[in-house]
Order: sequence, then structure tokens, then C-alpha cells
Amino acid sequence: MAIAAHKLRVPAPGTAKDGQTCLTTRSFALIDQDQSDNVTTEYLTTGNGQTAQDTAANRGSLGGAATLFNGSDNGLLDLFVDPALGCSPWEVPNLADGGAPAPGLPLDELQAAAWAGRQGSGPSALVPLNDPMTVDDNGNFSTDKTNTYRSLVDMPSLPVGESPAAYCSDMERIQGSRLQQDVNLLINGPSPQPGAATNLFTFMAMRLQQSFMNLNCGSFAMNNDVSTSADGNGVVVAACFATQVRPITRGQGNPMAGTATCPATVSDPSPSTSPGTTQGQGQGQGHGGQGHRPSPSGMARSQVQNYWHRHHHG
Repeated sequence: MAIAAHKLRVPAPGTAKDGQTCLTTRSFALIDQDQSDNVTTEYLTTGNGQTAQDTAANRGSLGGAATLFNGSDNGLLDLFVDPALGCSPWEVPNLADGGAPAPGLPLDELQAAAWAGRQGSGPSALVPLNDPMTVDDNGNFSTDKTNTYRSLVDMPSLPVGESPAAYCSDMERIQGSRLQQDVNLLINGPSPQPGAATNLFTFMAMRLQQSFMNLNCGSFAMNNDVSTSADGNGVVVAACFATQVRPITRGQGNPMAGTATCPATVSDPSPSTSPGTTQGQGQGQGHGGQGHRPSPSGMARSQVQNYWHRHHHG
């Protein structure tokens, strides 16, 4: 209502370093099998069980506390992908943190609703019937569950949006292409889950691979275009694409360019030891993978803060 009354202006996502439109939570270049389901909220937790909002005041009183955050969907966009691409999320003053600017799921979704599908950003991705979180107990599509989910993140009801097959096809085609185009930007970004993938590029490729499986896209006569290699600790270290696309920014590109199918032979099953070889894994790792789990031991708070402030606050 505020937007319609011209009392709230929704900023455009902007233009990324690659010259393309910055992403939203409804960009096929970002979504996974269960889009728009993670908040950007962060919490502090101590060894004796204390938990608090992650604010400057609480950080001061809970020195040494670990940080809980979710590195997928909204947090992935705002804290990782946007900084890597030279974009900025929509932020407003956080009244719980002295007015410090902060992003949020509602802001992400309002911006996505206003701008996804415009300015050459491709089709707008909306929660599909084959989202694993909206099927019934027998795995059948549920219009009621899908529409309920959509209503919670300000999406129109079915039949607006893509069919399950179209969702799979757009996700594979658009995201696989954008990841390869932006490899030189993403590969230098930190992984939201270092215990799952080595950097932002390998994390995103792993997530895309898993999403294809979790959406059962193979049932629509499609092939999973991306595969990955993992080291001996199960950490994804490389990504291969059957349909290859050249980077559009300067850099070394995908180290596995020219290799259409993983697993490939990769070096060093434990990153800090002498080089060796191990066979990677070419299959996904279950629903959502580790990218959907809040993990205090994934990325240190200082890493996230340094990366975030370096790209957004001078």
C-alpha cells in the first residue's frame, strides 16, 4: 500500500561489475530449489547457551560469542553475492542496532517483486509446484501449499509463474551461464560454508547441482548441466559445466574450463598438506546441502564483517 501510495520507493538493484543487472531473490541466476526461505538475521551464541541478537551492544557484552547465520537465499544474496558482483542490497536502519543499516528478507522480496523480470533481468522466478517444501506427504504437487508459501513472500498465486519443467530449465540455463560469466568475480569471494565448498563460485555451482536433483528436474527429460569435484574431506573444490560459457570479466576463469564432466582428479584431500589426488563426487548431496544450515563454525564473523564492510562501507 505504501508503494502504491508513492510513500515508499523501492530502489533498483543496480548494475553489477559484469555490466548486467544485479540479482534479486527472484533471479534465476540466484534461486535454488526452495527460494526465498531464509532470513538475513544473525544471532550470537555462547558456550554456556546464551543467545542474543547480533548487535553492537550484544557483541560488546558477549565477547568471543560465535555467530549463527544462514548462508542461503537472502543471506547469500545480501552478504556474499552482492559484494562479489559489486552490488548493494536494499538496507534500512535497524532499530535494534542503534539505526545501523541492515538488509532483510522483506526488503529483498519487495525489491524482487518490483524489479525482477525488468531491465533485461530475465524471467521472474516464483516458487514452483515442485519445490520440495510445497509438495504433500506423498511427494505430489500441492497448489494450496505452494500458494500459501507464495503469499508469505508477496508472490502472486498460481497459475502465475513457471511450470515445474520451465522452472528447472530456466534455472539450469540462466544460472549455469551467469555463474560461468561471473566466475572471476565469484571465485575470489568467500564461501558461506567453507566446510562445504572452497569459495563462492564452487558453493554456487554445488548449490545449483543439488537444486536440479531436489527439484527432480531429471524427470522432465533434462540433464544436470553442472557437476562438482570434492576433496577427501567432502569439500567441493571444482565445478564443471556441460554447456560452457566464457567469462565476461578479466581473470583466469574457471580452472576446470574445457572439462565438461566432473568428477575430475583434484589435488590435496586436505588443503594444508602436500599435493595428492583424489576422485571427486559428481552427484548432489541431498536437500539443500550444507548451504542451508546455519553454522557457527562455517564462516567466522570477522570474515563476513570484513568482506561486507570492505565492499559496502568504504
